[in-house]
Amino acid sequence: GLPNTNVLGLMPAWADGCFGVKAISVYHDNAAHGFPSHQGLILLFESDHGSLLAGVDATSVTKIRTGAVSAAASRILARPESENLCILGCGAQGASHLEALTLSFPIKKVTLWDARPEAAQALSVSFADQAKDRGFEIKACETAEEAVREADIICTVTPSKEPVLKGSWLKPGAHINAVGACAPDARELDSDAVAMSS
Repeated sequence: GLPNTNVLGLMPAWADGCFGVKAISVYHDNAAHGFPSHQGLILLFESDHGSLLAGVDATSVTKIRTGAVSAAASRILARPESENLCILGCGAQGASHLEALTLSFPIKKVTLWDARPEAAQALSVSFADQAKDRGFEIKACETAEEAVREADIICTVTPSKEPVLKGSWLKPGAHINAVGACAPDARELDSDAVAMSS
C-alpha cells in the first residue's frame, strides 16, 4: 500500500461519445513540503475507436470542480439568505470553497479554522483584498467551535480521522458540505451532527 494515509484514486466516467478516467494521488502532508495534496491526470478518450483526445491536469480541475459542486449543492439546500460561511480546513479545497461560496451567496462573514493555525491565517490574508472588495469580513479562528457557532453554511474539507464538527455547535438550519472524509477511516462530523441532518 501507499505510505502513511496517502491515497491513489481512480475515477472512471462515461458519456455519449467519450469516456475517461481521473487518476489522482492524495498526499495529505504535502503542504509542509511545498507540493499540492492532490495531484494527477485526467485522460479523455473518444468512444468510436478508443483514441485519446486529451490529457488534462487533474490538480486544478479537482480544486475548481469540488468547490463548484459544493456551491451548487448549497444553492439547492442552504437558505438563500445565508450570510455566514465557515470553512474547516484551509488548504487548496478551503480556498476553492471560499471562492465559490462567496460568489454564490450574500456572504457578510467568513470564519476559518485549520488544525494548522498558520494555514487558516494564510488563507485569511490571501483573501483579505477580495473580502474588502466584496464586502465581507474574514477571520481565522483558534478553534473549530468558534468558527462554526454562527455559520449558516459550513464546509468541512479536511482529511481528519476524528470529527472536527460537532452537532452541539450547529445553529438551527445550518447547511453542511461534508467534503473531506472520503476514505473509510476518515470522519469529519460527529454522530450528533449526522443524526441532526435531514
